[in-house]
Amino acid sequence: MNIFLFTGLSATGKTTIARFLRERLGIPIVGEREILHQLAEREGYTRTRHWLESVGLQVILDEALQETVRVTKEQSSGQAVIIDGSYDRRIPQTLLESIGDCKVFIIALTVGEITREARMEGRLGTNKTEAGKEMALIDNWKLEAGMVELINKADLVVDSERPAAEIVQELQLVFESVLGRRAVGPERR
Repeated sequence: MNIFLFTGLSATGKTTIARFLRERLGIPIVGEREILHQLAEREGYTRTRHWLESVGLQVILDEALQETVRVTKEQSSGQAVIIDGSYDRRIPQTLLESIGDCKVFIIALTVGEITREARMEGRLGTNKTEAGKEMALIDNWKLEAGMVELINKADLVVDSERPAAEIVQELQLVFESVLGRRAVGPERR
């Protein structure tokens, strides 16, 4: 199985690009944000940040890593899976050790600060100051988790200042090359 890890700071386009690739290539997505939210809710928290403040980063990283591996294994019957929002420096090695016969490809998305702020404002429906605070909180957590190490190990770094359609087309060609097949969607775009 081929596992594509998407990493990068907040609002770099990871989820948007992953969803387009799922649509075009039929590759399932394991969403780290969703996993974290589900784990927080299971522990009785309405927001992941409240869980983080209560138990600390290492507890959250450990539980999220276990759950990500479990969910990825469930998807292992397919040829590939995208892990959207991977930040824990341990995840590539843990996946290689836990899932037989897999390859892990790290894809880092980057974008300028002004674009990130604008995207976060739109996502939260708030002003620039509040968007900046939210990004700082999330990005600090990601950096502490080891995201820089993942970016430094990336097989591909993608500048997402470009239009999403252009990025998706580029990555679709990369994925098809790795998978040895063409898109499965209603039409090849």
